[in-house]
Amino acid sequence: MQSVNFDEIIDRRGTDCIKWDGFERYFPGLDTKGCLPMWVADSDFFVPSEVKEAIIEKARQGIFGYPDGNARAFNEALINWLDKRHKWCVDANQIVAVPGVVPAIAYAVQAFSREGDGVIIQPPVYYPFKQTILNNKRIVKENTLLFDGETYSINFEDLEKKAKDPRTKLMILCHPHNPVGRVWVEEELRQIGEICTRNDVLIFSDEIHSDLIFKGFKHIPLVKACEEFEKNIITSYAPSKTFNLAGLKTAAVVITDKEILKRFKAQLSINAAQGVNVFGSAAFIAAYSYGERYLEEMLEYIEGNMDFAKEYIEENIKGAKLISPQGTYLGWVNFNDMNLSQEEINKIVIEKAKVLPDLGVWFGENGKGFLRFNFACPRSVVKKALNQIKQAFND
Repeated sequence: MQSVNFDEIIDRRGTDCIKWDGFERYFPGLDTKGCLPMWVADSDFFVPSEVKEAIIEKARQGIFGYPDGNARAFNEALINWLDKRHKWCVDANQIVAVPGVVPAIAYAVQAFSREGDGVIIQPPVYYPFKQTILNNKRIVKENTLLFDGETYSINFEDLEKKAKDPRTKLMILCHPHNPVGRVWVEEELRQIGEICTRNDVLIFSDEIHSDLIFKGFKHIPLVKACEEFEKNIITSYAPSKTFNLAGLKTAAVVITDKEILKRFKAQLSINAAQGVNVFGSAAFIAAYSYGERYLEEMLEYIEGNMDFAKEYIEENIKGAKLISPQGTYLGWVNFNDMNLSQEEINKIVIEKAKVLPDLGVWFGENGKGFLRFNFACPRSVVKKALNQIKQAFND
């Protein structure tokens, strides 16, 4: 593998990417012209060379017919990756290729609940979860995370209460958690498994960020922490965050229970959603087969970005604080000690500093006063963005 220069500035403008070219419409009422984008969760790094070559080789074939989404190579790539990285041995018959994790969540909501049923989420959380529930006319059950000013934890008493409602059928677990950066530990995962299984609530564990774990922390697949409850769990994976492949719309779910697997596949059929992108499949296989060194180098670089950002913010932007992440490349910054409204914070950071993060309120009411920054970019970009924010608040 050729080493990637993560310090390299790559001009993505004009490449039809939403992060750099299409962001204006997502921030109505705010002047985003000339902003430095640090919002949507894809990185500004080149993909591993093996992934690029796999896509090029597929293009050279010149014929792009229907791929076998669950071909042996596809399944083996995921099986080997999960075994090596997370010590989880899965069977090829338990894997289903899907066109993305969020679509898979939608299919699960449709397959395992009815209109008016409840689906649990844990805000502040990745906002497509809530929108997917509402789009399918289900009821959002918010098990709001507890925040002590330093880190987040799960309100298990409230989770039990929400799960006991007979109309609650599903829980979507963000594991690791986006945006707060928590890597859930075994005890927490076991409590989730026990509560949901006891109350007949199926768990969809979104583990898309599971490779992006910082030193001192460890990702444990929910199934590994709750092996006696594994029949009550759907787990999703994708190389899109780890290897910057979001645009290829390729992911996989692992389902160990035969009846749950059958029902999930039936929902895919109803939605005519079988199969994945031919280039996505090639990239998926290459990333999971050859991407480990790239991942280790990128993790070290991103953790350096996080350390730099935390220290810089604490020293230079009074009243702001980066909540120390245990994983992901997303920085959840608390501005509440500034005693400014969300609107004032947004205007200073976006319109005055000309830096574009995700708005905290997108992730839920308890996201007020926060902004989410994507630090999967060259360190010079992080420095530039934070300098501009410092100047904007100090002027």
